[in-house]
Amino acid sequence: MKKNTYFALVLLILLLITLLSLFSYDSLRQSFLFDKKSFISRGYSHQDILFFSDIAFREADKLRKWDRDIKVEIDTTCSIDKNCFTAVDNVIGVLSPLIAPVKIYRVSKNGNLIIHMNCKKTPVEIATGYTLVNNLNMFSEPINHADVYTIEYHLFVLPHEMCHAIGLSHPKNRYPFYNILGINDFYIKEASKKIKQNPPKKFALVFDKWAEMDSFENYQNKLLIPLEERRIIKMLYSSDFKSGLKKSFFKKEMGITQ
Repeated sequence: MKKNTYFALVLLILLLITLLSLFSYDSLRQSFLFDKKSFISRGYSHQDILFFSDIAFREADKLRKWDRDIKVEIDTTCSIDKNCFTAVDNVIGVLSPLIAPVKIYRVSKNGNLIIHMNCKKTPVEIATGYTLVNNLNMFSEPINHADVYTIEYHLFVLPHEMCHAIGLSHPKNRYPFYNILGINDFYIKEASKKIKQNPPKKFALVFDKWAEMDSFENYQNKLLIPLEERRIIKMLYSSDFKSGLKKSFFKKEMGITQ
């Protein structure tokens, strides 16, 4: 009986040592994936840091980004016209300086980011756009392949989907600025006869007149990717982060409780 007890005790001790070793290894690894000192020295605003923590962590709440050149190929099996090439090139032009030193450019074959445009449907039928990236596992944390889908007459969703393809996710929170990955509420005063009885929602973008909102939307459409999300992309592709960083570790290090 004593022999069995000792044997069980030894196994328990070995198990505890293994678990502690794994925990210590993970903590050390997470520190290697995040250069906190460098990140803080860049002087990001509190709002930018909160927004980053909301959208820069994908599957399993881990940060993922490309660690190799992004070769964008347009799938010619779909209905392609010159607008498709123009739309892709415009988004590439916006992303290129933001994700350096990673390079992004269009190729005619052997691409690793495939654009399927003007599709009859996406892998998720109710969606106007959809993005798939290579599966996350312990041997493949960076993004090395992606497929972007847009359905017919919905080329305008391409910038949104390309943001997913390079590592961003939908935000869980609302913000006091326009962003293409989340939900935006618009409030036009001239359209509301009873403002006191019908106040704008929290974080709604408020305009006095319809014309002001139209002008704002035209400006954002020309930008393709809003300035706030551009800053997050540049943060993500800085040397401060490596793929595999956990959202929980980042929030703990930065003192984020929300």
